[in-house]
Amino acid sequence: MGGPRRRVACTMRWDLPAVRSRRDRESAVCEIRSRLALAEGEAAVLVLYTRRPPGRHGLPLVSLVAAVQAADVPLLDALCVHAGRWWSYLCTDPRCCPPAGTPLPAPTEPGGASGVAAAAVLAGRTALPSRAALVATLRPVEGAGRAAMDEALAHRQAELATRVAAGATVEEIRAESVQLFRTALRRAADPSTPLDPATAARLLLGVRDVRVRDEVVTWAERSAASGDALRSLLTDLVRRAGPDTVAAPATMLAWVAYQQGDGAFAWIALERALAADPGYRLALLLDTLLRNGVHPPALRARAEAPPPTA
Repeated sequence: MGGPRRRVACTMRWDLPAVRSRRDRESAVCEIRSRLALAEGEAAVLVLYTRRPPGRHGLPLVSLVAAVQAADVPLLDALCVHAGRWWSYLCTDPRCCPPAGTPLPAPTEPGGASGVAAAAVLAGRTALPSRAALVATLRPVEGAGRAAMDEALAHRQAELATRVAAGATVEEIRAESVQLFRTALRRAADPSTPLDPATAARLLLGVRDVRVRDEVVTWAERSAASGDALRSLLTDLVRRAGPDTVAAPATMLAWVAYQQGDGAFAWIALERALAADPGYRLALLLDTLLRNGVHPPALRARAEAPPPTA
């Protein structure tokens, strides 16, 4: 949290099975402290979701909370959430934090999740039940769809090679690629007109050119609608891409998701890119940004800052 109104400045997530030993706890605490500093946060709220119910010996995972406190991380509160109820690690007053826990508000109650859920649905996003479900949204097409894409990619690649041999310049093909993306982006808002394999193949080959890739990916910053349309288009392309064409669109998709604050989806797309091409430079850069918790607004502010004077 940061600022006079204690607004959320950054959120982080760990899988608790990975926090087992003292070394694991120290690593998690180090991450919390570094992210807090990067986000210029002044305090934090720690929420631990667990299947282990509170017992007669107290709340589970007390050692992790103690490790955070010992590292001088200013905690506004630390909560344990289990089976629809929550407990505070820091408050022992039974008038506000009863030993039996406090029921979580229902989505339709004041303080429930209805406002957040409604905003997410309005933006075209829903919470998926698991990480596996998130990965499945980028599952490559199979069967007849895969065969059609492989044939279209081979045909389009041969076509481009023939045009270059006949005198077409890189600049001409680059301009054509950018224009095709503009047209595809307008169509992306209408799900009734999906891309045909030939157009999808041409777009996938187009973003192999880093100048096309870098220009197209900046369109997400124009508006929320542009970002959502580009994300939809790139998701389609990533699913249609083969191992030798997926690195660029998957990295672009990760970048758009990162700019939108959707770190979970950015990681999924980035994993696809680096699995196909472990040395893809833009993917490696984005991997560094995500691992270090660099907030997109901070990155944009740094990019837009005037160069230092001599």
